[in-house]
Amino acid sequence: MRAGLVVYGDLDKDISGGNLYDSKLLRYLHQQSHDVHIFSLPNANYVHHLTDNLKTSLLDDLAETKVDILIEDELIHPSVFHLNHQLRQMIRQPIASIVHHLRSSEHHPKWQNSIYRLIEKRYLQTIDAFIFNSETTRQSVESLLGENTMSIVATPGGDRLGSSSSPETIAARSFQDGPLRLLFVGNLIRRKGLHHLLSSLTHLTDCEWTLNVIGNRYIDPSYVSELEKQSKAGYISSRLTFHGKLSDKQLSKHYRTSHVMVVPSTYEGFGIVSLEAMGFGLPVIASTAGASNEIVSHGANGFLVSPIDYRHFSHQLRRLAKDRALLNQMSLTARENFQQHSTWRDCAHAIETFLLQIIRAYRKHKHA
Repeated sequence: MRAGLVVYGDLDKDISGGNLYDSKLLRYLHQQSHDVHIFSLPNANYVHHLTDNLKTSLLDDLAETKVDILIEDELIHPSVFHLNHQLRQMIRQPIASIVHHLRSSEHHPKWQNSIYRLIEKRYLQTIDAFIFNSETTRQSVESLLGENTMSIVATPGGDRLGSSSSPETIAARSFQDGPLRLLFVGNLIRRKGLHHLLSSLTHLTDCEWTLNVIGNRYIDPSYVSELEKQSKAGYISSRLTFHGKLSDKQLSKHYRTSHVMVVPSTYEGFGIVSLEAMGFGLPVIASTAGASNEIVSHGANGFLVSPIDYRHFSHQLRRLAKDRALLNQMSLTARENFQQHSTWRDCAHAIETFLLQIIRAYRKHKHA
C-alpha cells in the first residue's frame, strides 16, 4: 500500500493525543512495509489555516503524489475544507479521514461553533471513509452527515508505557499514610479544564492532597499565567507542582506513585491519558463531556463529573481521600479494565485492514 498522510506539524515533536494516534499508526504501517508519504502543514491559528485553501501549490502536491489512498487527520480540516472539493475532481484515489473529535463539539460560544460546524461539514462531505477513535466521535460526525457505512471505530491503546503496578503494589500505595496524590496530564490549554479542577480543589479543605501537573506550558502562556494566579488566590499553590513536559520514564514514575488521575476537560474525543493511568491502577475522575464514559465506569473504576460542577468534583476526591479501601478497590478495577482493553497494535492493525479494504473496493469500482 502506498498512502499519503496529511497532518499539522511534526508528529514526533508536537505532543498531543491525536499526534500520538497518528504516529502509532504511521510506525505500524512502516513496520508492515507500507509506503507512507507525509504531508506536513505548518501549525498556525485557525483563520490563517483557512487561507491554505487558496494555495495552488498544496493542491498540486496532493494531486500529483502517486498513492493508493490519501489519509487526512481531520484536525487539518480548516486548511482543506474547500481545497478538497477541487482535489476530488483531480484524483481517483479514495480519501480517508482520521477523526479524533470535531472542533464544533468543543465548548465555544454558540455563534463560533455554528461557523466551525459549517466548515467541518463541508470538509467531511469530501471524505470517502472515516477512522474514528471512539463511538462518541462517530456519532458526532453522523449527526452532521448522516450514517456512513465506510467507517471504522479503532480505539487507541493505552500500553505505550506498559504497566508496572501489581495488585500488591497498588494496595500498598492506596493505604499508605499521607495526602491523596492527584495527577493531571495534558497540554495546558483551556479545553483541558485545569482551571475547573483548581476551583474544585479550593473547596477540598478538610483533607490533604497534592497535585502534579504534567504538560506543555508554552502553547497558551496566558492561560498558564491565569492558572498560577488562580492557585495563589485560592491558597493552594503550595500543594501544586507544574512539571512541564516530561520524558516517558519520568511520566511513568508519576503514574506509579500517584493515587488518582484527574481529567476535567470540557471535551475529550477519547482520553488516552485516562487509559494509560488505568494501566498503573489509577482510578480516573473525568468529565461527562465527550467520550470519557467509554473508558470510565462511574463508581467502578472512577467517577464521571460535569466539568463545571466544582462541588461534585471535590466531593468525589474527598471520598477517595478518606476511604482508602474504596480507593484500593477502584484502583484494582481500573487495572483489570485496562488489561481487557485493546493495544496500540490492535488499533493500527484494524486500521490497516480497513484501508486495504477501501483500496480494493475502489480499484474494483474503477475497473467495473
